[in-house]
Amino acid sequence: MKKILPLILLFACSNKEKVETPPPPTVANEKVKKIFYEGTIKSKYGEGPIELALAEIETGLSSSFELKGDIMKDKLFGMATGEYSTLSGAASNEVILQLHGRFFMMGRAQKAPKKEAVEFKPELNELDLFFVTEGGNKLVLVDEDFDRIAEDNRFTLYKRSRLFTAEGYITFEDTRTEFFEQNTNERWNVAPLGVYGDAQHIYDSLVSQKFEGMYMKALAYSVESDSSDKELLVIKKILDMKKSEAYTNKERAAGLGYK
Repeated sequence: MKKILPLILLFACSNKEKVETPPPPTVANEKVKKIFYEGTIKSKYGEGPIELALAEIETGLSSSFELKGDIMKDKLFGMATGEYSTLSGAASNEVILQLHGRFFMMGRAQKAPKKEAVEFKPELNELDLFFVTEGGNKLVLVDEDFDRIAEDNRFTLYKRSRLFTAEGYITFEDTRTEFFEQNTNERWNVAPLGVYGDAQHIYDSLVSQKFEGMYMKALAYSVESDSSDKELLVIKKILDMKKSEAYTNKERAAGLGYK
């Protein structure tokens, strides 16, 4: 009996240790909500259109970002990843964002002939950008002193919706540009963002009468309007654009709401 007692005590101690050892912590695997912005920026490498994805956080914290676009001179495409931090700005509802990461260049020089082989060496460059929020749906590019890079909205990013395909008829008028989406029978006012200039150039070169609607299929998104509660359509990429008989035929045009 004397020999068994120490074993019983040892077993009891071992059991006690197992019970008191806390279980490993578990971390909830929650999907972080991402907010997307699009627009044109200017950096030390050049300027061009970009798409910015931010992991949503509270002011004062840091999180990750992803950036895609054409901000290096004579290049096709690049992307950056890194972290961004936030802090309260001068105004009560203003937030300052600082992005710091590495910009990776892919593709070849735009000016190189298509048939000519071009040796390409990947480039990694440091990227630092500063933005100030405006109105809750815009990020205005600023310098290190938080002064605007441009007085207008040339270097402003706009909070956007998910991308979708829009198909219908676009009409450029004197005071507005309208898009009739034929699949949903919805009318949109078109914002002068994205490839708006390219669409207007094609329209002007092909129309033969005033207020003529032109067929367009495009990759698009929507942004909030500053002057109304209606969202605006932004053309991100033109998939097809051509003259349409629907607006030259008076009966069909009337059916689309035009005289």
